[in-house]
Amino acid sequence: MIVPIKGIGTAGIVSDIRPVELPENVISDGNNIRIFSSGVYSAYGYEKLTENPVQFNPAYLIHNHSSDDVGEPAWVLGGDDSIWSFDSVWTDITPDGSTDVFNPYGWSGCNLGKICIINNVQPLYYDAILKGDMIPLPFSPDVTWPEANKSFKVIRNYNNFLFALNLTEDGEHYPDGYRWSHPADSNGIPFTWDESDISSIASRESLGGDDGAIVDGLTLRNSFVIYSERGIDVLDYTGDDYLFARRSLATSAGILATNCVVESKGLHYYISDGDVLVNDGTSVTSIMQDKVRAQFVSDISTDFYKNSYAVKNDLHKELWFCIPTSGSEYPNVAYVYNYHTKAWGRREIPDNTPYAAQGGISLPKVTWGSAVGSWGEQVRTWASRKLSPENETVVGCGIIDSSMNVLDTTTANDDVRTSYIERISLPLAGAVKNVSINAIYPHMSGSATVQIRVGGQDFVGGPISWDDPVDFTPNIDRKVDVRATGALLCYRISYTGRETWRITGMELDIVERGDR
Repeated sequence: MIVPIKGIGTAGIVSDIRPVELPENVISDGNNIRIFSSGVYSAYGYEKLTENPVQFNPAYLIHNHSSDDVGEPAWVLGGDDSIWSFDSVWTDITPDGSTDVFNPYGWSGCNLGKICIINNVQPLYYDAILKGDMIPLPFSPDVTWPEANKSFKVIRNYNNFLFALNLTEDGEHYPDGYRWSHPADSNGIPFTWDESDISSIASRESLGGDDGAIVDGLTLRNSFVIYSERGIDVLDYTGDDYLFARRSLATSAGILATNCVVESKGLHYYISDGDVLVNDGTSVTSIMQDKVRAQFVSDISTDFYKNSYAVKNDLHKELWFCIPTSGSEYPNVAYVYNYHTKAWGRREIPDNTPYAAQGGISLPKVTWGSAVGSWGEQVRTWASRKLSPENETVVGCGIIDSSMNVLDTTTANDDVRTSYIERISLPLAGAVKNVSINAIYPHMSGSATVQIRVGGQDFVGGPISWDDPVDFTPNIDRKVDVRATGALLCYRISYTGRETWRITGMELDIVERGDR
């Protein structure tokens, strides 16, 4: 009897629900895979974009989009005691005479047009078009933040306003305090943050309440959302004398750490304590529950969880929630959510990647001679360079070798990794009859010779009796002969190497053996 299974993996990994209760096309485990509406792809690894000959241990990077329109994409990277830009060449842009030693866990940043602003010890800004060194961001005309005896932990923008979050002023810490600046001119910086300046609309406020310290903030449509340790507050822009109207959105759904929230399609997605949540401005709900939440909680390091971060990968309609697993100080695994299919995948990222961001890089043109894979497998624009927002990618900084790495390369590289999908406890006869599987006809493409392994279980939750793996080469082989018997069947498709594979479905040749 031939049993077809269509759309394998299109629902992503589902490990929260007992596998025997899942539909036939759902996978119960996987790694280094990408979920599309048509099936499962193995994920390419990473490749080194560049390495700075000067060791400066970068722990943060940010891309300025305005630079893409006039030349090479501009990146700013913050290290242990210096700041560098990269736009096809490395340039030390540390402020002249700086003696600051930066906290590797203390970075945040944003862009105001061509102006790139970062904060660590003190706020600095950089003109991504005119170049030059970083310049201290003024608190008021001719007065820097250190000179005003003020600092903060996080800087973000709302339109042409800047927000400073979690304040320290005149030696006193105000963890629930925040400021907004006077609005900046186009491609400029605010002339003041001083709320006492009657010529400005800058202000200083505090949240109060029991939500704990402010951790981060981000624009959401016509509002600015402040994320605290235990709650969420929304500042709705009114444009009246008060500028913003504050309302409490949640008191039990705080954010895990700074840099753990991203915006996509008018929604915020963020890492909370043991979950990933979506905020639409009026409610907060889990997107991990009944999918991969238990595995996520099991994976994340209890020592270094605050080093987690979130990053967009719009080219593939993905959001990466990057976490350190046990034994790792920096994130080494990304839980990947496809916001189009609502499905979860999982992939490894290089060790010692303290931060990653989406941005443009300069790559050679895609031509007939340089393209890898079939026409249908191409994801970049033909004969284009990777400079437009639609073709941006995820770039991480390597803290050990002072490098920049493309974490989602579209070409084969030297990163050897194991990708796999697995489904266990598949009740092809309703878990009532024993079933033997004799062959599998995979619907696969790609250049990788994968290994297919099958197994059987006599009862739900019982041990799996795995058969030996069998090689299958897409576009050459038609089927694999396998042997396994049980009330519940299992399969695993895996590959270790640099090539890629894709699966959309399969047919199983099975024989019912009778009641158990």
